[in-house]
Amino acid sequence: MKKKIIIICAALGVLLVCLSCILIYLNSDQRVDITCIKHQGFDTDINLGKLSVESYSTTPRAGMNFVPSNDDDVKPLVENSEYYLLQDQFYVEGAKVSGWLLYKDNNLYLLYQRRNSNEYRFVNLCSEYDQGDISLYFPCVSISSFSMYDIELADGYYNIMDFVFAEFDYEQCKSIYSNFSDDYVSFNDSEQQIRIVGYDDSSKSTTEYPCIVLDFINSEIGYVDESGIISYLK
Repeated sequence: MKKKIIIICAALGVLLVCLSCILIYLNSDQRVDITCIKHQGFDTDINLGKLSVESYSTTPRAGMNFVPSNDDDVKPLVENSEYYLLQDQFYVEGAKVSGWLLYKDNNLYLLYQRRNSNEYRFVNLCSEYDQGDISLYFPCVSISSFSMYDIELADGYYNIMDFVFAEFDYEQCKSIYSNFSDDYVSFNDSEQQIRIVGYDDSSKSTTEYPCIVLDFINSEIGYVDESGIISYLK
């Protein structure tokens, strides 16, 4: 009987040690790939490499959130990446944030630290243009929704066009979009317009027409159809 009790106690001791090891593992820092989705289909596209983190989460269509084990490790991971472009301020859903801009395969990405938080976000920098029968996602220097509803909602509070045109002029945006392939973005220097291929989520395809137009002279966003007529969001 005494021998059985000793065996049971020993087994319990081993079990407790195993459970402790599991708990330590689950709560210890992990090295994970810092990744993000592309706006054409929202599949994972870019990987900056591994980083030691305290916690992380990924959300479909919303990118990756993570808390690094050491803040000092984030900057070199980003700025040593082949995809890194520059550091600046951008509007993300109405809030101005400072972050790192990256580019890969006709997509823009932003990695930034959330305000008053030790959490970082890695997101696809794209916006949605919605004018009823025309609804497209496109790479943009802000994450916004440009639609009739949003203009009416914002009236008297802020101008959603400022999320693009108040922060970046034509030459600055041209420098960013010059990384894109010629069949995806085109420039009209005399009119200070940038045309960008859109992604139609309903048909799961990119569309040459209609395409998005950023008009820097008039500070307007619109679309152009196959006939060349530009319709602005009003």
